[in-house]
Amino acid sequence: MLVEGQKIPESMVQPVVTEDLTARIATLQQQVLSQSRLQPMLERLGMVRNGQNVDDLVDGIRMNMAVEPVVTDLSQIGGGTKKKGQSSPVPAFYVNYTARNPREAQQLCNELTSLLLEENLKSRQDVARGTTDLLSKGLDDAKHTLDEMDSKLAAFKKQYVGQLPGDEENNLKILMGLNSQLEANTQTLNRATQDKAYTESLLAQQLSGWRSSQTSSNPETLQKQLTDLQSQLVQLEARYTEDHPDVIKAKADIAGVKRKLAEVSAASTQVSDPAEKASSS
Repeated sequence: MLVEGQKIPESMVQPVVTEDLTARIATLQQQVLSQSRLQPMLERLGMVRNGQNVDDLVDGIRMNMAVEPVVTDLSQIGGGTKKKGQSSPVPAFYVNYTARNPREAQQLCNELTSLLLEENLKSRQDVARGTTDLLSKGLDDAKHTLDEMDSKLAAFKKQYVGQLPGDEENNLKILMGLNSQLEANTQTLNRATQDKAYTESLLAQQLSGWRSSQTSSNPETLQKQLTDLQSQLVQLEARYTEDHPDVIKAKADIAGVKRKLAEVSAASTQVSDPAEKASSS
């Protein structure tokens, strides 16, 4: 049986099976020659006949089977330079079996060789599966640790947002934006203050004129006030109905001004002296 080594360099992928080849072959031979492996083989081949003892047949196979490594000059040289953990330099091994006739010997030899290969494949699969499980567990643990570190990092960034060394540029941009907003708000506030002062001066003038018009008895002033109220009423009626409070108030003001005009006119007609009339006017 030819032994094929690992095709991928060990510097790239470490071998899964690190056991010495000679020791591994001896272990496989003991596993193949066990009662649980040989008895099913004998029954399948029909070698268990009436009156024969299975244990005697199994013992006969154990005595007639031999597994010998092929030792060459190169393997001996390699064995002298072999390092710990490297596979055996044995290039191959012989599976020998001796029986009463050639056919039986060939048949049993083929069956035992197949059992050796199957057992070897099974053992390598078990080792590979164990290695895969170990690596998977290590990967899961590393992923769990990485997730915990990510969550801690996210909590740290959230707690010290804006205070980290990498936030300097963003903080400068935010500061420039806030300064621009402050300047715009300051200009808006100044314009609003100027508008307020101008509006207050207009309101003071209007209040002064309204108070003087309320106390005045000059027919011309009352007539001008009546004209303004009538113009205001026309504008209100164009926008609101007759029941609107502003319309009702404007009509009441007009009625009050007309009443004052009537009183002033009545007082003027009662004055007979031209000088007193002029004075009254």
